Amino acid sequence: MKKTLLYLLAGELFVFCITACNIDELAFRPTYAIPVVEARMTIGEILNSRPSEVESTFEKAFGTDSLFNFQLVYTDTLEPLTFESFAGTGNSVPARSYPNLFKLRSVFLRMTGNTESGDFRFINPRVDFVFNNEMKTEFHLRLDSTYTKNVKTGVEFPFDINDTAIIQPGSSASPGLGTLSVTNENTNGALTDVFSPTPKFMFYKPLLSVPAQGTAESGERLNIYAKVTLPFTGYGQAVRNDTIPYSIGEDDVDEIDAIDFIYLRMAFENELPLEVTVNAFIVDTISWDTLAQVRLYNSQTGIALNGTAAVVPAATPLQTITSTTTTTPAFNSSDMRLYKENPTSGLSDIETLFNGNAILLNMSFKTTGYDNSETVSIYSSQALKFNMGIKTRIDASITRDSLTNLIGL
Repeated sequence: MKKTLLYLLAGELFVFCITACNIDELAFRPTYAIPVVEARMTIGEILNSRPSEVESTFEKAFGTDSLFNFQLVYTDTLEPLTFESFAGTGNSVPARSYPNLFKLRSVFLRMTGNTESGDFRFINPRVDFVFNNEMKTEFHLRLDSTYTKNVKTGVEFPFDINDTAIIQPGSSASPGLGTLSVTNENTNGALTDVFSPTPKFMFYKPLLSVPAQGTAESGERLNIYAKVTLPFTGYGQAVRNDTIPYSIGEDDVDEIDAIDFIYLRMAFENELPLEVTVNAFIVDTISWDTLAQVRLYNSQTGIALNGTAAVVPAATPLQTITSTTTTTPAFNSSDMRLYKENPTSGLSDIETLFNGNAILLNMSFKTTGYDNSETVSIYSSQALKFNMGIKTRIDASITRDSLTNLIGL
């Protein structure tokens, strides 16, 4: 039998049923499911770092089409020094110390961007100073007054660098090179300590000396570059807020009584070695008033979650890392259930939703084993995937004539 005949028979039967019934009005309770938002959030987006501060480094151990390590990078270019900086006679560069060629400098380490109460203990931080010398003079350089300062509290964290860079003499055609690497090894383990908590400014003053008299020509320069590299290996935590705006028309407010319930279903797929705790609030972004914290429920069991928060487990690290993944993702699905009458407060959750215009998600991130100082590595391909949809049921009435007109019979 063809489909069209089936539809005609079904329509005839439906009309027969509603005309045979001795009623003037029908009640129906349709349920709607509507996708709202789908997002993919990488570690860079969680930390809200600028693109220029994010670097993905190829990990050769994983193969040719490999994952990339994720790290934050900060650079600082110092003003170049010229022959005139040393005030020698003729073209000579006198042998002595030059303590006042550089002022105290700073670089802002935006490690956690706009997150709140964030800190990450970097296990392998590194600061590299690179020198490019066009003068026929050997220079020695060390760093003095090295410390970091917490942006929020102003507390300073001093540390010492025990190494001195030897910058070889060169020329404009063939510059001499030199480097000074600052790591845990040459700071007695202090570098990890001064990079936590974050965000911070790092301060340093370069001190330059000439061990033996050299020469230079006008226009020749000593160029100095600083680069702070923070591979995302370590442990830490951060807090981030995200808003999901929505709009309800004024005419819709009159229909509140027709709504039985609204479920806002959140589904997470977590590829990061970070446990995520989610709290949800209804807010008014005009006044930024918090109208209500929404209680969350397990999507499968319908049981209210303890403490009103949903917990998305951290992904499980693989024993054998492949070229495409380092973890087995973890999943979580929770409901924000809104009722005509809240069983606890007696207020209308649905009315509160209509009074607001956004859902605020307060998300706390914590690395696996954070409480035991366990180290994790984070890669560029890992992300937290998030979907939200609305499920609602309408309790409405419709006349027999309206229904038949609606379906065109």
